[in-house]
Amino acid sequence: MATQLQLRRGTSSETGSFTGAVGEVTVDTTKDTLVVHDGSTAGGFEMAKADGSNIEKLSKSGATKIQTTSGGVDVTGTVTMDGGSTSADFSFGDNDKAIFGASDDLQIYHDGGNSYVIDNGTGSLFIRGNSQIQLQDTNTAGKFFVGTAGGAATIYHNNAAKLATTSTGIDVTGNVALSGDITSTDTINIAANGFGKGVNLKRGNGAINGLSLDSNGDISFYEDTGTTPKMVWDASDQKLTIDGNGTAVTNLATAVSQAVIELNGNSNSGSDALFSGSMNASGRSYIQNANGTGSASYDLLLNPYGGFVGIGTASPAASLSLANSTNDSNGIKMQATGWGYYARSGINGTIGGQFIQSTNWNANTNAVDSSSQATTAIIQDATNGSIQFKTATTNTVPEERARLTSNGSLLVGTSNTPNGTSVYGAGLIPSSNARTQLHMATDSTGNLFHIRFYNPNGSVGDIRTNGSATVYNTSSDQRLKENIADADDAGTKVDAIQVRKYDWKADGSHQDYGMIAQELQTVAPEAVSGDADSDEMMGVDYSKLVPMLIKEIQSLRQRVASLEE
Repeated sequence: MATQLQLRRGTSSETGSFTGAVGEVTVDTTKDTLVVHDGSTAGGFEMAKADGSNIEKLSKSGATKIQTTSGGVDVTGTVTMDGGSTSADFSFGDNDKAIFGASDDLQIYHDGGNSYVIDNGTGSLFIRGNSQIQLQDTNTAGKFFVGTAGGAATIYHNNAAKLATTSTGIDVTGNVALSGDITSTDTINIAANGFGKGVNLKRGNGAINGLSLDSNGDISFYEDTGTTPKMVWDASDQKLTIDGNGTAVTNLATAVSQAVIELNGNSNSGSDALFSGSMNASGRSYIQNANGTGSASYDLLLNPYGGFVGIGTASPAASLSLANSTNDSNGIKMQATGWGYYARSGINGTIGGQFIQSTNWNANTNAVDSSSQATTAIIQDATNGSIQFKTATTNTVPEERARLTSNGSLLVGTSNTPNGTSVYGAGLIPSSNARTQLHMATDSTGNLFHIRFYNPNGSVGDIRTNGSATVYNTSSDQRLKENIADADDAGTKVDAIQVRKYDWKADGSHQDYGMIAQELQTVAPEAVSGDADSDEMMGVDYSKLVPMLIKEIQSLRQRVASLEE
């Protein structure tokens, strides 16, 4: 059976502390509202009026969701509407966002210092205007950007237009400062607006010249300070001029650091390259192949894959053609540090043929230059067809030391064939029957060396002349020997030597007395040279048998003397 419904009435102050019974209803005569009680909550629960005028908050599960205020309502949570309109402002607190999209794609808010429009969606953010879109400041309505439908998009600085798009590109008012690259898939044209105007590319906030394109076609590249152009293309002369800094080039390092041209075949700038510039001395220029630090030099190749090279000529006729426009002493100079050699031809008509000399000999004056080095060496092709070799000590006229004549004679210490009566020295003289004779001549009849033989042990023999004889010596000095004693009897060895007769295979000539090297080697190996197992022919030095024969003669003499007694 249902519980009895009880009704009471009272003012708000009377009902404010009343708990009533469970389900009891009271009437608040002050507010003209109904109040439902649960038997424990003081004041119960006020029922809403039909017009909702007594509703101050709405709750769900004990949590307030809508709260009326003196200015309106506060909502805790999300408000979902099918539509709506307003005749006043919506106000959002700092960091309170107007969020659009199912995934919070578009957000508009202010964080207390800055305002934000953030698009987190996967698509694009479109800002559209029917005729024009402008971005302005709030104080003076100064323009930042103006975009006109079907027309220009213009960017402003301090309300002054600086960059505007056109139907053909862009118009820029003022200077353009770039900190990155300019890339294009089409031609980039930079043109001055107006007759007689040029184009200047500057750096350092536009204060330092970098590149100047003059209206007459000249192009100038400036050095680091922007005051002096160092590379200039003269359009009228069609000439490119490159200037250095005036520092003298004195070594490999400065040849690299002061070069005005660097041709680099590698991918890294400043690595191995070909350097060129001016020595800043007597108008001389240089080409040097080296590494980027100037610590190592490399080979320089000219036409490595074919073609002639000409120096002093516009018509080279060989791999290397050298020419001189005047018949003077200039030629080829080959020089190491502190020393040098010239190769010349037809010097002033005074010396015919080819001429090679060191730097300190002046062939024109036949004298030593005052700035000469310690010694002089000359190889000269003289008018008689011979090649002469000359040397000299400090500041003296070079003297001939050797000569190769036109008939093939090689002369040393003389200019003619040595004969011992008027011409002395040595010479290899071609003779008849494809022979070459060795001539050795001295101006003395004394006991003089002509040939001396040496090995690591020192002098081991020589050939001398004295008076009218030639002496062939081998080393036999007592000071070279030890364990000296009388030799053993040589009879057994002499008997073992087989003296043969034979014919030579080469020319069929017959020899009545001789020996076979292989047979003699077992008896007197000191007289035999060569190896029987080698491809080289063996030989016999018959003079090595003389001591053995003398020993045997001495023994025979002793026996004869005994028999005679």
